[in-house]
Amino acid sequence: MGIGPSFVTMTIGALLAFAVTGHVDGLNIRAAGVILLLAGAIAVTYNIKVMRTRRRTDIIAEPGHTTYLEPSDTSELRPH
Repeated sequence: MGIGPSFVTMTIGALLAFAVTGHVDGLNIRAAGVILLLAGAIAVTYNIKVMRTRRRTDIIAEPGHTTYLEPSDTSELRPH
């Protein structure tokens, strides 16, 4: 689940936990909302952690030659 769906899950959870006043037999709507809200918050935290640790690679494509550069590798950046 990405960040967008995580925020949607949190929004639905918040609506169920704090805005819905109806009753359903066999289901505690407030508890279900809190569970969705917490699950969304955990997913957002996880996604942010994954995005911060992901490696970034620059791709320089020239006819007949492709170079993949790591962020700290500047040895291939030479003027032609």
